[in-house]
Amino acid sequence: AYFLARSGVAVTIVDPCEIAANASGHNAGGLNPLHGGGIPGPLQELALTSLRLHLKEWDRLRRLSGIDFRGRFVTRLHVARDEGEAEELARREALHNATDGFSARWLTSDELRETGLGLSPDAIGGLWTDGNARVEPALYTRAVAESAVRLGARMIAGRARGLVTRADRV
Repeated sequence: AYFLARSGVAVTIVDPCEIAANASGHNAGGLNPLHGGGIPGPLQELALTSLRLHLKEWDRLRRLSGIDFRGRFVTRLHVARDEGEAEELARREALHNATDGFSARWLTSDELRETGLGLSPDAIGGLWTDGNARVEPALYTRAVAESAVRLGARMIAGRARGLVTRADRV
């Protein structure tokens, strides 16, 4: 709805309850296309493009909606307890370092202890990653909907029971 309204298309948003009261407002809020080793295959480029599109729109969404959805980049530490986990993290390190906007660095067990995070002494190493992002999901959903409305979208409380099409219009 936001992008359609921004393009000048007449948009109507139909929602049975308050925006962000359902699933969109209660997800984890992570924008993490490389988390867990990355989204596999051809969907990976879609996920990366989606992340970059979100990031590109953050300032405009804040200005239009007046809502601070607390968008930020996040650093993650993934800990390996055995050689199998260390091998998996090495694959993730390569993926992060090969992807624009992301980076990763291996930490030895000694470096993990120096972080002061109180990690298990059994950890054999860890991977420090940068590039993922996070928003507060309910606030972000409201910001996108409010921005769409400010761009001309119409909001209706109710349930859609079907779609009516005429020529090339819905």
